[in-house]
Amino acid sequence: MGIHHTHKAGAGDRAMKKEAKEAARREKVRARQEAKAKEEEENKFKVS
Repeated sequence: MGIHHTHKAGAGDRAMKKEAKEAARREKVRARQEAKAKEEEENKFKVS
């Protein structure tokens, strides 16, 4: 087999892990941004 065969065979697995990691990071960032926007909205002082 050798290292080259096993490396090529695992390419799809590595790609899926990388995509899952990026998706998790995007979700984390989105949630943090939404929480920050909600907090800023609650902290706004409205003058009527």
